[in-house]
This record gives sequence, C-alpha cells and structure tokens, in this order.
Amino acid sequence: MAFGVVIVDDNRPFLDAARLLLEREGVRAVGVASTSAEALGRAEELRPEVALAGITLAGESGFELARRMAEHDRSGGLAVVP
Repeated sequence: MAFGVVIVDDNRPFLDAARLLLEREGVRAVGVASTSAEALGRAEELRPEVALAGITLAGESGFELARRMAEHDRSGGLAVVP
C-alpha cells in the first residue's frame, strides 16, 4: 500500500531527485516544499502520512519544523523525518 509523503528541502535538485527516487519505489510524493512555512501549509492541505525534511532549510531548523508539524497534526498519524 502506497503512502503519501511531503518532501521538504531548500535544494531544488535534491527535491526533484528525492521525488523521483521515492516514486520509483512506489511512494506517493504528494508535494514538495522549500521552507518551513511552505511545508506546514502543504501538510495542512495535503495530509501526508510522512514528511521528509532536510536538517537545515535556508537557516531554519528541520528539527524545529518536525516539532511544529507534529504539533499541527490533528490526526496523530504524521511521521516527520528530519
């Protein structure tokens, strides 16, 4: 069973490569984001099961993003991987 993932990184070539690799393995990449704010919006809109985030996002912390995404996840089913 495929699950949906949002990929978050400030490096566009990495985003494209990660999406391609995940989709090749049967993972539904439902969206990508380049900033924490964009990632939070995508997660709210798309309701992925997993968020894969870079450690640093243009000066922002991927760990802080993971904490914020977990706080905003109303279903309790979002796994955030920094």
